[in-house]
Amino acid sequence: MADRTIWVPSEIAFFNEVVNSFEDNTLESKWATIARGMISEQPKHLRGGVLFVQDPWPERLYTPQRVFLQWRTMQENEPNSACIRESALPEALEETKVAVQELERTLMSLEEAGVSIFSWQFVEGIEQELERLREIGEEFERLNELTVAKDAEEQAAKTKTEEDMQFERNLQTLERNLQRLEALGNLGELEFPLFSEGFVQAVEEELERLKELRKAKSRR
Repeated sequence: MADRTIWVPSEIAFFNEVVNSFEDNTLESKWATIARGMISEQPKHLRGGVLFVQDPWPERLYTPQRVFLQWRTMQENEPNSACIRESALPEALEETKVAVQELERTLMSLEEAGVSIFSWQFVEGIEQELERLREIGEEFERLNELTVAKDAEEQAAKTKTEEDMQFERNLQTLERNLQRLEALGNLGELEFPLFSEGFVQAVEEELERLKELRKAKSRR
């Protein structure tokens, strides 16, 4: 069931800090680790803790599903303050699928055992949580697809930029070489030119061709 208790500002701040510490996370379960981090910090802010007087937290049970749902709620309320990176989307998507499967199995086992032995509120709560997780999974699927498409576009743009930079380097090198050729040709009136007329002409033609290519690129 979703946790309806409002998170206090310092609790949210610590939560964001824990979530943002996973830039290059390779752990099997990000949200389980985040839940453990919250559980570890919580006693300091409860009655008897060193921070209870100046910074009390409400008593709540931190689970992977609940901290994930809190993250999702924060994204809906403050879309510009994302506390999870795009690189974590595939993992979050997979963990959501696992949570959905677990709840589906729970409902199935309840039906097999006889739903009548459980309160309707309990069964309804599981069904509502299952539906919510399914919606989360669909949203993660959409975000993940957008991320993959964005990465592909950025890679294509990066490749294009590298190609353009290499083109400019090659053109600059050719221009410098032509200047050297012209300088050598002007070193006095040599009876025997250092370079053949055909070679110099070929370099000049190639330079002009590349300059035209550069003009065409700049007009795009």
